[in-house]
Amino acid sequence: MKYKKILFWLIPLILIAGGLYFILSDSYPVALVNEQIIEARDFEKDYASALRYYQSVFKVYKEDAAKLDSQESKQEIRRATLDKLIENKLIRENLEKLIKNDELKNMVAQKIKEAVKESPDIQKGVQTLYGLSLDDFKQRILAPQAEREILEGRLYLDGKKIDEWLKQEKSKAKVIILISGFGWDGEGVIIK
Repeated sequence: MKYKKILFWLIPLILIAGGLYFILSDSYPVALVNEQIIEARDFEKDYASALRYYQSVFKVYKEDAAKLDSQESKQEIRRATLDKLIENKLIRENLEKLIKNDELKNMVAQKIKEAVKESPDIQKGVQTLYGLSLDDFKQRILAPQAEREILEGRLYLDGKKIDEWLKQEKSKAKVIILISGFGWDGEGVIIK
């Protein structure tokens, strides 16, 4: 009887503590892509770097950066960010089926090394343009781009184009958007 009472209080306490951890650590999911989680922290960090990038571009081209402050602009950047994260998951999932994990890691690392080698002052540029550290830039921007290029090369050998492949994969993917204001229409993220 004593154990039942302890379990009665202990299980809800564990569930509440776990829920608070996910919420406070930004580990909670914002989307599921074929049962793979896109976490809030990744979404927010990528959104912040995309917004920073657009602000930098507007500044360079002497455009009015205040346009980016509108709710519609921010919502569109958030939509595009989430759509890109979903594409990255689909690309990664497919590459993991085609290429051994260690080989894929080496190929991605080599592409990143080549990209960073070309520009010795990249750290300052990355910080200015994206507001990211070099390691975050490699992980969030260069690694997904390298994976896309690797898949694009594989598809090219099969006579396929990546845009057509992505369209097909998006239509087959099981995507669940868990944040309000967005939905999935089978082709991409939409604003509700």
